[in-house]
Amino acid sequence: MRPLNSILAVLILVSITPVRPLASDFPDLPDFAGRPAQQRTRWSAKTVQVSLSTSLNSPSSAMTPDSDIVGAVHRALSRWSTAANIKFDEVSSKVQAISPANAGDGISLITIAETPENLSILGSGQNPARTRVFYDSETGEIVEADIAINPRPLGADGTLLQFSTDGTSGTYDLESTLMHEIGHFLGLDHSNVIGSTMQPHQGLNGTYGLPAFTERTLSEDDRSRVLSLYGPTESMRDGMGAIEGKLTNSSLAGYPVPLQGAHVWVEESASGRVVASVTTSANGNYRIDSIPAGQYRVMTEYVDGPNASEASSGNMEMTSGTPVGRSQRAFRSVELRNRVRLRADVATRLNFVMVPPQSAPPVLRPRLLGTNGDLSATPVPAEPGKKLTIYVGGEGVDQVPISGISVTSPFMTIDPDSLTLQQFGTSFPVIGFDVTVAANASFGDYSIRLQSNSGEVAYLPGGVTIDPGVNSSAANPADDSRFFVDQHYRDFLGREPTAERATKWIDELGNCGSDDECARGRRLDVSAGFAEDEFLESWSFIYRVYKAALGRRPTLSEFNSDRLQIVSDPETRENSRLAFAKAFVVRQEFLKKYPVGVKADKFLDQLISSVKQTSDVDVSAERGSLAVLYDGTATARAEILQKLADYPELVNKESSKAFVLAHYFAYLRREPDESGYKFWLGTLVGRTGYNSPSHRAMVCAFISSAEYQSRFGMYVTRKGC
Repeated sequence: MRPLNSILAVLILVSITPVRPLASDFPDLPDFAGRPAQQRTRWSAKTVQVSLSTSLNSPSSAMTPDSDIVGAVHRALSRWSTAANIKFDEVSSKVQAISPANAGDGISLITIAETPENLSILGSGQNPARTRVFYDSETGEIVEADIAINPRPLGADGTLLQFSTDGTSGTYDLESTLMHEIGHFLGLDHSNVIGSTMQPHQGLNGTYGLPAFTERTLSEDDRSRVLSLYGPTESMRDGMGAIEGKLTNSSLAGYPVPLQGAHVWVEESASGRVVASVTTSANGNYRIDSIPAGQYRVMTEYVDGPNASEASSGNMEMTSGTPVGRSQRAFRSVELRNRVRLRADVATRLNFVMVPPQSAPPVLRPRLLGTNGDLSATPVPAEPGKKLTIYVGGEGVDQVPISGISVTSPFMTIDPDSLTLQQFGTSFPVIGFDVTVAANASFGDYSIRLQSNSGEVAYLPGGVTIDPGVNSSAANPADDSRFFVDQHYRDFLGREPTAERATKWIDELGNCGSDDECARGRRLDVSAGFAEDEFLESWSFIYRVYKAALGRRPTLSEFNSDRLQIVSDPETRENSRLAFAKAFVVRQEFLKKYPVGVKADKFLDQLISSVKQTSDVDVSAERGSLAVLYDGTATARAEILQKLADYPELVNKESSKAFVLAHYFAYLRREPDESGYKFWLGTLVGRTGYNSPSHRAMVCAFISSAEYQSRFGMYVTRKGC
């Protein structure tokens, strides 16, 4: 019988408000990177039984009242099951304590019981949870893994803390803790991508003034790492490639020195999203598997924090066996290549030799980031279409000009006048700057790039995260009925859902059960429902005002601003429509075309001509009734414009154009491409209403598109609605 080794996986808690020192007491680790992939620490079975200790069902002082403990466990296992293509068989167990390091009992347990063995693995008490993994020393096959959730979690100052599942400020989010530990349960080590669930820091709820939910969902880096252990699914296998190579540092002696423990990460060129990462092995080699074919850029950095000595698949403390000591020679961050064309089923080779000044120790060393008055080591959450202030703290950051700051994504821009020096009482400087996130920015983690006046470059890989689906356990949040309905309200109406109406739709979707055809029809019913009264009174009206007065359609940014002026309440909506028209007629573009002080005849001639030219609708029959309204005031102009925009023939003529534009704005959050816009208009020619088969087919195409699904998660799960 082969000997079994056990390993202890660690989650280090760092929530910094105000700034506290980073934990640095990380143990030496074995070098798993040099093993063949099939010998890395992993489960060989496709179904793994997980025993949920009855302690999870008992009231615990470590949990806030009404915490959904078992639900959090189930959701966390479900997410990892999708990523690793492994089924977890959840069973109940009366066992309370994890196995001792030298005596596995064959039961893979999740427990929160306050037993001596559980407390011993948790050390000082500042770890929210720890995982012990038993594996075959020759094959790396995992045979048992135990997770101990801390029954008496402590803060850095010794304060007794709790877990919660509802975002209670000052608590750990239990679901995030479990997500991290289940990653270790599967054989993963820590990641240096800040937005990764497997990065070694967990913030308390309330950090940045927000619930700490971002680690509930897996990042693309997490997916790449777990796929490197368990392999892609059959449907993914043909589209995957790899990047491999060797990093060395030049030396005075003239021979290259391998760069051990260097962090290498890959970003998608088009979007800037971090998709995968790894750390180099003792001989400087690295390999990143399971990357979708496409175009990428590849970067590397020196790491001197807890992960500095971690290999690509072994962030674990040896409790039997001999740990391997490791060291790393400092170097400066560098872009290895800004354009790598990755082909499916091919490993692209990328070697790099550090030369001066790249081979010199870094001077620019960003350590922390934050927002809303807090600094931390956890990612900064961002929302599409919003602006936020980001802080970066570390040595040398005060030598970075605003022109040297960027987020490596076309979806995020830096305000050129926003750079400030912040006061946090730290031993290193902290700067702040404003970032605007595009409305169509997708789910994912994005890096902050800094370049100092000397030309030195440094990164915070995956430091900004967009993660709208933290409350859903579906592979893609858009598959979750509640999320799907709620998101329609936000996208189409710019507000949170009406409880009664939303609940009705959610219940109808839920009643479909596993009937895919039923669910497809109900999803289309939801989308069609947003083309009813409120849509006509807001979306379509705004569109017609622009077309009637200016001869063009509104832009996305104009529309997002304008729709906020039209209220949802039917009793006051008409007044808000008039108020919008009043504000519209005093805009500079309108006044340039229709100057103040012109006589009624000229004003009406221009408006009637504009409608005729842009919509081919003759409203001259309304001239008399419009002339009666005109008295030269802005109110009168607004009333005339509103009446023209509501002219029945104009409404009918422009309805399809408004409908198609609405779907680009709402579903894709971007301006339409002209070819696509014209194509969809062509499919609606001669169709009336908003619920014809052609309308529903168009809606189906939008909500099942990869672009729409990628807004919310990394899995494109639907080929049809």
